[in-house]
Amino acid sequence: MTDPKVLEQLDLITGASARVRELLAPPPAPTTPYPLLRNDRRLAPKPALPPMGPAGYTWRDPEFGTSILRVTDGSMGGSSHRVASNAHVAVWNRASDTFWTTNAGGSQKLWRFDPIRFTCVGAGDPRSQTEGTFSRSDPDTYYTIYGPETRTIRRHSVKNGLVTDVVDLDAVIPGLKDPRTYVGNILAAGVPEDLAILCGGQGQDDHYLVLLYAPTTGTWFVLDSRKRFNCNLHGISRDLTGRYVFLYPRTGDIAHAGQVIIWDTLVDRTTVPTRSTGHDTLGFGVWINTSESPSKPYDGLQWARRDIATPSTILDLIPTQLTPSLKCADHPNWMNAQPGVLLPFITATYRNVKEAADALVPPRAWDDEILLVSSTGDGDVRRVAHHRSQVVSEIDPTKLEFWAEPMIHIAPDGNHAVFHSNMELGLGLEPGLKSHRQDVFLVKLR
Repeated sequence: MTDPKVLEQLDLITGASARVRELLAPPPAPTTPYPLLRNDRRLAPKPALPPMGPAGYTWRDPEFGTSILRVTDGSMGGSSHRVASNAHVAVWNRASDTFWTTNAGGSQKLWRFDPIRFTCVGAGDPRSQTEGTFSRSDPDTYYTIYGPETRTIRRHSVKNGLVTDVVDLDAVIPGLKDPRTYVGNILAAGVPEDLAILCGGQGQDDHYLVLLYAPTTGTWFVLDSRKRFNCNLHGISRDLTGRYVFLYPRTGDIAHAGQVIIWDTLVDRTTVPTRSTGHDTLGFGVWINTSESPSKPYDGLQWARRDIATPSTILDLIPTQLTPSLKCADHPNWMNAQPGVLLPFITATYRNVKEAADALVPPRAWDDEILLVSSTGDGDVRRVAHHRSQVVSEIDPTKLEFWAEPMIHIAPDGNHAVFHSNMELGLGLEPGLKSHRQDVFLVKLR
């Protein structure tokens, strides 16, 4: 049984249980928020790609008719421009009028978006050692990771660029300096907002500490995954209530620690759920990932929804699966989720070239598409656009090119999303490399 003092400390950081119960209230009847988008299953081969103009150029997807804006191009430093590789960070601010991108060197840039004019302009260049995240509650706050030892969490003001320190990790966690460690990622959630920070390692898959920090009170709590689970962590995520933190053990530790560990910070209890593979996304007390349904053939485009409080109760979201089955993959994102209603999540799909059997399956609907998938279980899938990113490695065609995978982030108001793509290798070569660039694009959803 967890020490009552530990529970009291966690409650000071993550908020009162009454707030969590309110955010996890049963949802009302679902609605169809994207009635103008197609939801058929007709095969949709990609038409010829329209001529590509520079940043600021707009066009309509020739198959699905949605409007797309090119945000970046090769004149902006030459290298690739991308959205966050971590689907769990907030790429958009709460007002849905500012988002951030990163280049191949890791430098980040803020963009102010005008939905009426359908235009973007640069809004600052915050310095962050790894991917930052917007506040989920304050549209003016972008959290970064920098400082003298790159272990200081900072607040960057969108309005005026003012930077203020939030917490120096060396002041709350001893032993981070020698050997030198860095911050893996940072996530914001909850009301009042607190931060979940992955740290302690010298490189990816070496991290093992998760710091919960409450900026409003200056209180904190540290979970040590090596002591509690005998594992290092590949990454973390958290649901939008802030109550649940998901821990993802590194590949070498999955066999004994599990694919995912769910940490309920309200009661300091952990659970290792079943059927937990694939890329996932979290809403308010709800988790969506690849299904692995024991009663159906495995398909990469069959998703499962479950309440995080009862992760063994699983609902498949596509009652009638596509055929034939595929071990394809996708990158889902649910930053438009709201408490009390089950809204669709967005995702971008691609074929997994590492699965030889998939090469024998003819094209299907939803292949290489941006989709809005109903989270209610009614099977409704809205088709947004072809993302046009070729994911096969140009160096080794038996492998995937990670940065060419179509990663997408939806705005909190659900009206737009940003993604990156190499547009069928049509954006020029990466400087000094034999592979092609990616750029960032914005698509209108409604």
